Amino acid sequence: EYILGKGDKLKIIISNELPELNLIKVIDINGTIFLPQVKRIYIDGLTISELIKLLNKRYKEFVVKPEVEVEILKYRPISIYVDGEVNDPGLYLLKGENNSSEDNPLRFESNPNNNLSTDNQFFPTVFEALKKAGGITRNADLSEVKIYRKSSISNGGGQEEIKLNFLDLLTQGKVSSNIRLYDQDYIVIKKSMTSSLAQVSKAIKSNL
Repeated sequence: EYILGKGDKLKIIISNELPELNLIKVIDINGTIFLPQVKRIYIDGLTISELIKLLNKRYKEFVVKPEVEVEILKYRPISIYVDGEVNDPGLYLLKGENNSSEDNPLRFESNPNNNLSTDNQFFPTVFEALKKAGGITRNADLSEVKIYRKSSISNGGGQEEIKLNFLDLLTQGKVSSNIRLYDQDYIVIKKSMTSSLAQVSKAIKSNL
């Protein structure tokens, strides 16, 4: 699940029967939002479902049966680190969302449940990160791209490791390998132990 952070703009519905309680809030630099009834609360690091659970609990003091809904109106920029066999490894800032597919020919529309795009709203992907880092080197092994990602509090926090066969995207068009990136993702492209001229050729044709 998407993890909320500083700069995300939220629409918060406490109860459809009490529209006067509905709010639009931006998570501030301290990771908090201010709600008139429950005052200031820290929500940086929560998922939407975790925030809904928290607000339902807090608003029970003021509303007989709160039915909280939370929608992200605007996603904050994300900071990612690309390491290994790319031409310019380092820390990069990507837009949290984009309403255009012009910058990435591999973007696509899909079911909102897979967190890739919704109503022409596109999110940063692995492909964009590799392009931002100057593309891959001729020694890159795209058959096992690793992404180290921050886990939600519900999942125990810490980090999880994701492995992708990104070569499938270039050779077979499997766009499922081009997953959405999240804030603080750490992407590692390891060095190939064998010749990778074929995959480099595919990468060049894909403008990577």
